[in-house]
Amino acid sequence: MTKQKNEKHSKIIEDALSRFDIAIQANKENREEAILDAKFRAGDQWPAEVVALRQLQSRPCLTINKMPQNVHQITNDQRQNRPSIKVSPFDDNADIKTSEILQGLIRSIENFSNADTAYDIGFDKAVEGGRGFIRLTTDFADPTSFDQDIKIVPVHDPHSVLIDPAYREPDGSDANWAFHFDDIAIEDFKSQYPSADCAVDDFNHHLEKNSTWFDEKTIRVAEYFVRELKEDKLYLLPDGSTALKSEIDDLTEEKLLELGLDDEILENSKVRKTMIPEIKWYKICGNEVLEETVWPSRWIPIIPIHGEELFVDGKRIFEGVIRHARDPQRMYNYWATCETETIALAPKPKFIGAAGQFEGHEDAWNNIHLDNTSYIEYNNESFEGKLVPAPQRINTESNVGAITQARMLSSDDLKSTTGIYDASLGNRSNEVSGKAINQRAQQSQVGNFHFVDNLSRSLRHVGKIMLELIPVIYDTKRVVRILGEDDQEEIVTINEMFKDNKGKSFLYEFGKGKYDCTVTTGPSYASKRQEALQAMLDLSKVYPQLTQYAGDLIVKNIDMPNADELAKRIKKSMPPEITGDEEDEIPPHAQAQIAQMGKMLQEKEQQLGQAMSAIEEMDKTIDSKELEIQSRERIALHSDETKMTIELAKLQALKGAETLQSQILKLQFELEEKHKENEEKIIQALNPVNLANEMPLVEPTLNVDGENYE
Repeated sequence: MTKQKNEKHSKIIEDALSRFDIAIQANKENREEAILDAKFRAGDQWPAEVVALRQLQSRPCLTINKMPQNVHQITNDQRQNRPSIKVSPFDDNADIKTSEILQGLIRSIENFSNADTAYDIGFDKAVEGGRGFIRLTTDFADPTSFDQDIKIVPVHDPHSVLIDPAYREPDGSDANWAFHFDDIAIEDFKSQYPSADCAVDDFNHHLEKNSTWFDEKTIRVAEYFVRELKEDKLYLLPDGSTALKSEIDDLTEEKLLELGLDDEILENSKVRKTMIPEIKWYKICGNEVLEETVWPSRWIPIIPIHGEELFVDGKRIFEGVIRHARDPQRMYNYWATCETETIALAPKPKFIGAAGQFEGHEDAWNNIHLDNTSYIEYNNESFEGKLVPAPQRINTESNVGAITQARMLSSDDLKSTTGIYDASLGNRSNEVSGKAINQRAQQSQVGNFHFVDNLSRSLRHVGKIMLELIPVIYDTKRVVRILGEDDQEEIVTINEMFKDNKGKSFLYEFGKGKYDCTVTTGPSYASKRQEALQAMLDLSKVYPQLTQYAGDLIVKNIDMPNADELAKRIKKSMPPEITGDEEDEIPPHAQAQIAQMGKMLQEKEQQLGQAMSAIEEMDKTIDSKELEIQSRERIALHSDETKMTIELAKLQALKGAETLQSQILKLQFELEEKHKENEEKIIQALNPVNLANEMPLVEPTLNVDGENYE
């Protein structure tokens, strides 16, 4: 390694360690609170000193953990209504078809990399502790390929990410640097990086120098992203397009001539200074740069998902649904424990009697609360000549009702702090109608909608980064798989002319044009299909004719094997005007017949041309205009025959074969008769005797549709 490179890496490490410490300090309080939220969700809900005291006193510490259900109520609603990325054209060089291919490719990338897992984990951490993360990366398609794929990977531990605390956009798009680190075993580090200084030098030296990144068993390795701004010049070219000076300087003279760019054009073009962002990626440990490259996007591929964001006295606070529910949950646990303890430790009922009344019957009276004996004897004693009354029970009641009431109030507090009420949890409440229950459930969803909305913002940024990566990663001829909304697969070729199943040619070049993306939230395709099926079935009860007009669509939405095949068969049996099929779509056998008739027409036209040449040579005195009229008439007759033949072929495609055959024979006979009649007229017209007289113009003939052909 050269001295200059050593100095550069030393500066990178110095800046990285400084920024790492800044992020640690800025994120300290949020990190501590998020860890408490995670522990609270896991059931660690009693203060340690209270637990220790009650254990010394042999008293219970019950935990009725309602936190997981409250978190799942929000996250599972998101799983049922997943946000999806929609791509649309952004400028004149973009087109809708390519945007559909891009959207299908993004779905394929999400499916291949199990992006649902990354989205769910990031969203779960945002709901739990206030902030989660999603990561984008690239990797080779397989060990034997040079093709790369884009992958969306989960961040299981949000505390392994440190991001520039100065960012303000909810999706983190304005962050200037970020870390994603992991502590790995020393043996694993030496196996992965055998030539690194940490693997070669005395490890104790590094341990003493930097205890944050090194300990006796592990070494901290981090991916370090930095956004740098490079100054450039932007030209506005005469055709309205733009080009950077750095890009123009990299072009050869031949390419410049091909694009029509020269010094004169550039001098007369409008120009301004601009700053182009570039993302540098480094893999570092505590004292050296292990790897480095340039990330092919202008944004850092670590995307935060916010829960609730607050700014208090200059401090940035991230909160999840657990944060303010911790105290009501503690109260609920305390009152539930008191209720159980009070009932369990309440004194047993006692009997009071005179001295001597229980003598000889002690066992029976001591086990009165355990045995089901029919009677118990006692000694009939007297005092001062009067009989003493029989022993009597003394009832003692603890104030369990008040404790139960307090527990119910703490449960209500828990609902109000989380925004999740009985109707949302499926419990019976004071609502009696289905509409009222749905409205209460919707209120709970609205109360926590900001979590889902923040996820949509983050996913939109994921889509924008992928739209920048795709032209770079998929920049050569390549066969890719795209997915439709219904998860139907399609294989297309990009960066080369491609023909689809219908024989249409397309050229998909992702580097041309600009595209933007939005995020829509709603039920999955399967849920939509089930809802559509139920709606059509309900509608068919009041409008039975629906099965005649949309029977194929109803069957297609049924979840059963071979539903698509059955729907196709039903569609074939329906009239074309209902299914919307093109009426002029001709079956293959009819197309073959049309082609054969076209060939016959071509031969007749050749014969006509030869006849016309012979006529011209035989008699040069015939007026050229009259010959032109006659020739035009003859050509019109043949054209009329061709048009009628095509129409007949269409009729053959739509009607029964036997009826069509008879009609074709009849029409052919009429055409032949008409053809003979027209030939006789032409011969008579060409007769020198008749040429002396002025010939009237022949009326235009009509085809089957009534169109005129001159």
